[in-house]
Amino acid sequence: MNNLRKWNIFMLIIVLMLTIFRVPASAEIRHKKRKVETPEKTKVILFVNTKAQLKLKNASKEQKFQWSSSNKKIATITQKGKVTARKAGKAKITAKSGTKKYIFLITVKKKVKLKNTKGKNASDIAGLKKIIESQILQGASISTDLNKTSQYIWDEKGRLTELHWNKKKLKGSLSLKKFPSLTVLECRQNELTNLNLGKNSVLEKLDCGNNKLKKLDVSQNTVLKQLNCQHNELMKLNINRNAALTDLICPFNILPTLDVSKNTALEKLDCSYNGLSKLNVSKNTALKYLDCTHCYRMSHLDLGSNTLLESLYCGKNELTTLDLPNNAALKFLDCSFNDLRTLDVSRNSSLNSLNCSYNYLTSLDISQNTNLDDLNCRENELTTLNVSHNTALTSLECSENELTKLDVSKNTALIFLCCRHNKLTNLDVSKNTALWSLYCENNNLTALDISKNISLKILYCTHNKITSLDISQNPALENLLCDSSVTVKK
Repeated sequence: MNNLRKWNIFMLIIVLMLTIFRVPASAEIRHKKRKVETPEKTKVILFVNTKAQLKLKNASKEQKFQWSSSNKKIATITQKGKVTARKAGKAKITAKSGTKKYIFLITVKKKVKLKNTKGKNASDIAGLKKIIESQILQGASISTDLNKTSQYIWDEKGRLTELHWNKKKLKGSLSLKKFPSLTVLECRQNELTNLNLGKNSVLEKLDCGNNKLKKLDVSQNTVLKQLNCQHNELMKLNINRNAALTDLICPFNILPTLDVSKNTALEKLDCSYNGLSKLNVSKNTALKYLDCTHCYRMSHLDLGSNTLLESLYCGKNELTTLDLPNNAALKFLDCSFNDLRTLDVSRNSSLNSLNCSYNYLTSLDISQNTNLDDLNCRENELTTLNVSHNTALTSLECSENELTKLDVSKNTALIFLCCRHNKLTNLDVSKNTALWSLYCENNNLTALDISKNISLKILYCTHNKITSLDISQNPALENLLCDSSVTVKK
């Protein structure tokens, strides 16, 4: 018994000693498996027989890196990080120091050799080759076939006249000074930060939209007719020397001002979504299209001189008045989201589409607008709305007003009707046999007869006082939303 007790005590001491002095398992794992940092990967494009110095971002000068290449036939690397492109193909260059690791994905391409150069100007060819080589090294996808008409157009003298490089992954600067005969340049949807057009004196069309341009100089392009520079980062645009300009598209920039007083030939102007607080178009008597939507606190817009104006989009501003007596040619008007309390469109008999939603209108006379096809007067303070003279109407949106009556019996062409959130007690749509969509929620309707609306596809009629609804004559109905208490006859 004593021997057994001594043996138990001995074993207990051994267990305690092992517990106290053993190395924790987690420490062993940390010691054996050091956490390797996620390697930074960089893509590099080189031409055959060229060299480049690879740079390690955020690496201290004291760190010593071991360089290696996955394929020395494609690219070799020195221990100082200089890579040499040997042969067309792909290789992976790795720089490693302890847990720090960099990976360079090398793509080696054959040197640029332009195709179909015969009969083309040598200076233009040399200029193109230089640009193409530079852009291909940055990942651009530009054709080297100079007969590819989707990108290059040449005149009978062999001079480059048109360049179409949209969505080609262009980056950085693009200088076109080597192409004096260039009349058309399209380079939209790239990542260009600079554009040099100082020598392109015969340029007529420029589309450089959707890039990263912070400035644009078109002062030497005096015969320019069409300019599209939308979706850039421009804070200034001087077009005083572009008297021939007919189309100016410059929305989604950061322009605080825009002077178009010298552009008397201007027919189309889109300067929406900028920082403009005012816009003077009194000299632009040829103007047919104007979009100044969502400018910065624009409270006044004088259109008295623009008698040829057909399309006007001036929504999302702070306009308190809008006078249109001289704009008899107006067909499309969007003045939504402003501070308008009155709107006179009696002189605009050509009006085809009117959106005056989200204002403070208490009345709206559209009796003279017999060509009206689309009317949106949502979110105003209308108590009455007479659409009996608008027999061409196919879409009517008059929701969220104070309407107690709505007569659409004359609007037999109506396809879309939305009159939700009013005070309607009755709605007769028996004459609207072409109706596809009807939204009449949140009214005081006690009944709704849709038996004549055989083309109806969508019906929303919740939050009314309807107790029963017969849809047996509506075979096209796909979407029905009514209160759960309504008895539906199918």
